[in-house]
Amino acid sequence: MQNRDMSQLPYLIKLMDDDSPQIRQTIMNKISQLGNEVLEEIEKQQLPISAKNYRQIEQLFTKRYPKPPSVEKQWLNVLRTTSSIERLAKFCQLIMLLQGDKQSLRVALEKICRLYSPNENNAVALAEYLFIKRKIQYASCDFDDPRRENLYHVTTQKLGSPLSLLVLYMLTAHMLDFEVKGGFLRGNFFACTEDDMIVEFHNLGNAVPLEKFCRENSIEKRDLIINIDTIILQLLDQLLTAYESKNNWEKRNQVLQLTNDYAMYLEQLNITAKKIVDSQVKFRIGQIVVHKKYGYRGVIVDLDLQSNKQTQDIYLGSQPWYRVLVHNSHQNTHIPQCNLMKDDQLKEVINPLVNYFFDGFHDGIYHRNNRLWKNE
Repeated sequence: MQNRDMSQLPYLIKLMDDDSPQIRQTIMNKISQLGNEVLEEIEKQQLPISAKNYRQIEQLFTKRYPKPPSVEKQWLNVLRTTSSIERLAKFCQLIMLLQGDKQSLRVALEKICRLYSPNENNAVALAEYLFIKRKIQYASCDFDDPRRENLYHVTTQKLGSPLSLLVLYMLTAHMLDFEVKGGFLRGNFFACTEDDMIVEFHNLGNAVPLEKFCRENSIEKRDLIINIDTIILQLLDQLLTAYESKNNWEKRNQVLQLTNDYAMYLEQLNITAKKIVDSQVKFRIGQIVVHKKYGYRGVIVDLDLQSNKQTQDIYLGSQPWYRVLVHNSHQNTHIPQCNLMKDDQLKEVINPLVNYFFDGFHDGIYHRNNRLWKNE
């Protein structure tokens, strides 16, 4: 492949987000003609590219694995379902099938609803039942286990990711005729009830008034809420990351295919999903990291999906930034994702703010409490 061909790659990548579907398809055809050296060239030139667009290019040169018949059938059921909440339920059943669980999710959720007998019949009481009485909790360790997104596993083992806990809450609330919506802020998923309460999954499902939450975070309610298609895409993204961490490349590529297929489905329906997936958050709150250049260690206490500082570097400004409490100091710092790597030492971080923002340390992960980091 001649160098002059690859020199057009930065411009082709920019045009992948063109408003015209015809232009986007033409661009993908041109990129495919460059061959699989494209991925290597992106890394070599350090080209700024969203996670979604990178995976679209990757899919051009990735071996396709046929879906198992049960998964293929359920996938068609997902795409044919017009109700968004029912589509989410069928998608969660698909995740179970993908992981070899043939039990009925609806039966499992109906059992939970039958056992629910509150003194007060509202969405907040349901949250207390699920996350306090039944003790279905956020899995603060081994969070890259793909089963954390499998609702059958979540309900039986009582451990899940914040996103899967949100989905469980939304689906059971729907069965009980409550309306619960998903919310997202600074890397955290939570729920918003119809009586304007926020349910936080890092905090045992405790509820706080929406007005107070928005005031403390300087944000409007409309900017918190995410739609169900965004939730489905994020479930796929978390599964993708989990299978990558387990080196299960067949399952990983199956999920990649589902991600691209669902994105195309949304495009055909002209549905807009928030680009949480594009942010490609690699590190989590409570994780210990090391600065690549300067070598200091620290624990992540907060994150922003993109920098709120003025920067001329589009790449730096559009990626996640992390607030890190620095080891052996009183300092905290704001660092872009590209400058961080995982710390394999897994030793505790000594900083006076650690005890204020975290409630414990286990297996190399700090457990964040509900005290908010005040952004400047």
